[in-house]
Amino acid sequence: MKKEWGLLISLAIVVIMGGCFIVALTDQSLYKQMEKSEKTQYSINIRKADMQSVNQVTISNEYGEYVIENLGNDFSVKGRKGVPFKKQKLEEIVQKAACVSAVKAITHKTARDCGLQPPKAQVKVDYIDKEPLVLGIGNQSGEGVYILVDNKVFLAETENLNLFLQGEKELVLLEVVPKKSPDTKIKRAVLSGSVREQPIVIEAEKDGKNYKITAPVKAVVPAERVNSKMEGFFGLYADEAEFIMPTPEQMKACEFDKPYSVIDVSTGQESYTITASQPQDGSCFVMKAGTPVIYKIKKEKLLWLDVQEDFFTAEPIQAENAAKAEQIKVSTTQQSWDFKTDKNGKTTLNEADIKKQDFDFLYKQISSIPPLNQAKQAAAASAVFAVTVVYNQESELQRDELYFYPTENDAELCLEHNGKIKYTVKRSSLEEITAACEKAWTQAEKS
Repeated sequence: MKKEWGLLISLAIVVIMGGCFIVALTDQSLYKQMEKSEKTQYSINIRKADMQSVNQVTISNEYGEYVIENLGNDFSVKGRKGVPFKKQKLEEIVQKAACVSAVKAITHKTARDCGLQPPKAQVKVDYIDKEPLVLGIGNQSGEGVYILVDNKVFLAETENLNLFLQGEKELVLLEVVPKKSPDTKIKRAVLSGSVREQPIVIEAEKDGKNYKITAPVKAVVPAERVNSKMEGFFGLYADEAEFIMPTPEQMKACEFDKPYSVIDVSTGQESYTITASQPQDGSCFVMKAGTPVIYKIKKEKLLWLDVQEDFFTAEPIQAENAAKAEQIKVSTTQQSWDFKTDKNGKTTLNEADIKKQDFDFLYKQISSIPPLNQAKQAAAASAVFAVTVVYNQESELQRDELYFYPTENDAELCLEHNGKIKYTVKRSSLEEITAACEKAWTQAEKS
């Protein structure tokens, strides 16, 4: 009997607990429904309209005033002909202006308390078939942002109104030059500006593999050397828009009265002219011809900015003088190699006999060191690598002296050629020369 009573009691406890669990679930479900219902109940539609019914939106905030107007099949900023704007962002602003809602009405605070007298931003929406709506935007609160409509204060969701607090510059499309298609090739480029003594004219060869410089000198240039400076020209994006529809005073302040660097590029189908100011704090002011916007772009994106003619034509030593060279001395901070050859072809390295082809190979390596970046001055006082080439009496040039200095970039060294700073080269290019010297010396010791 006791066992039966115990079993009955256990069953009763299980039933009671199960009932409580069901009640708890029901309460939780009801609570969620009430919460959802409460939110729905307190959603206040201030204005709900189709975005195409908006005639124009006037936005005034700390950055100034601008007007977005409906052109029928598109939206644009009034009085800003030629300025490229982000289409999607304009549509988003108009959509937010067409449908304005609040989460609740505020009756316990004044407009002044909520930062609405004066407001941080004011939005006037003119509709095609409705009365205008004037919306004031005030302070943020923990639940949203205060707005003022018809002298009544409401609380609205922040994400619906943030766009109205931005300036006109935030709407500008930052693409300066579009990306090129795989078959796009540069047919002609002209580099000018105060940074250069004379314009540099580069034209594509018919074979499509090389380029030629037609001014200020005439020379054939490897395609990779031109491409190294044109990389990033297409697909160029600005970091920000500095001025829209700039005034003559703003143009002068950004140094466009005396352009520092100008590049004209033609692909045969399209042409682009980009003007840049001298770098300040790592950035340049940049304009694209036909676009009334002054952009701000980091200098490192403008690889062509201060490139000079000798970057394209440069050979540390002239390849055609190879037959006239009679001595090459290579020095590092730790060792040196002295190559000599005479008119009979007898060749030595540190007085040990070697093959003439080792001398010729070294000369070719030095003459083909590719330039990397334009350099104006060395970053260190002492050279870490040096090459001296001495020529015979048949040469008009007696010698070439090359000194390589460290730069802020460990992977680059600055070249000084016959007392003049030229450009930077890859450190690895000099390591290849060192390896050639060591190989020639190892073979000389074995012989």
